Amino acid sequence: MAWSFDDQQLVRRNRLVIAGVLIAIILLDVGVIVYRKIDHAEYVVEYQPMNFVVHFDPNSAQVDELEVLPGLNRNLAQAIVDYREESQRYYPDRTVFMQAADLMQVKGISEKTITQAEKFLIFPQKATPEKDGN
Repeated sequence: MAWSFDDQQLVRRNRLVIAGVLIAIILLDVGVIVYRKIDHAEYVVEYQPMNFVVHFDPNSAQVDELEVLPGLNRNLAQAIVDYREESQRYYPDRTVFMQAADLMQVKGISEKTITQAEKFLIFPQKATPEKDGN
């Protein structure tokens, strides 16, 4: 039996369709393999602690801030704030705590307490007398 021109075109078309389907299947398989590798990949997340220290000025810190410091609890933090507010009532222009040792004026604060908390405290810089430019 001899092939007619139309039969040859039909065979070519079928071959192209089959080749296209095979290429699509191969691409789909590659996509599935890649997806599975990505989906099942293990991710390693490393956490590194941040090294920073928060400093509190006892002249302005609130009870909630002071009570988290080593050596202090809520009662001692409240005593610091109460002492500060009472002192500022009589001397509004004066800074109450210029150094850690000034906290000893607060009832309940000991040297041990100050030693534990002082690395987290910051105090205002002492005023230096201005030098005469003349």
